[in-house]
Amino acid sequence: SCTNDDTFYYTENGSKGLFNLNKGVIFSASYDSIIRSAYNRLEVKFNNKCGIVEPSGKIIIPCNYDEIVAKDKLYSVINHTNHPQYSWQKQNIYGLISYNGALLIPCEYNDIINSKDYFVVVKNGLYGCLNIEGDVVIDIKYQYLKVADNLFIASINSDIYKKNVYGVIDDTENVIIPFFYTKIEYIGSGN
Repeated sequence: SCTNDDTFYYTENGSKGLFNLNKGVIFSASYDSIIRSAYNRLEVKFNNKCGIVEPSGKIIIPCNYDEIVAKDKLYSVINHTNHPQYSWQKQNIYGLISYNGALLIPCEYNDIINSKDYFVVVKNGLYGCLNIEGDVVIDIKYQYLKVADNLFIASINSDIYKKNVYGVIDDTENVIIPFFYTKIEYIGSGN
């Protein structure tokens, strides 16, 4: 099967390798599967774990993940783990890797939501926020968190009101709009 103009993958003893018409064998038959992926790269599998390699054979992401999804020059990496409450169910645990293969966010979050300059993360039902380098901007302690331009709509569980209440905070967690409201939605800057 062809991967680009002069490169093919081949099967030998049940494993797949990569062969270039001009360069010969790029890498020997050592993968369970090879498929074309985003950005003119290849997704490879070994022992049911996915990785990303370039057609030159350079490994971008080692085969450590159950799934890899490419979007916006980033790779979401996903592992399936047993659900903590329902052992018969699996849950996805997410991380984020750069286009160049650098680990930005370790594979330990229940969800990662890309929002311009920030990544809202969910871990054990609580929300927080990381920057593009993976540094914590907003501690993972909120019931809900959404980026609203350069501010954050957040929700906390209030002992006073006996329910979740919403407020707005900045990137240092200073309260801009007090945690009092049953819902807050951002409708834009008005410009």
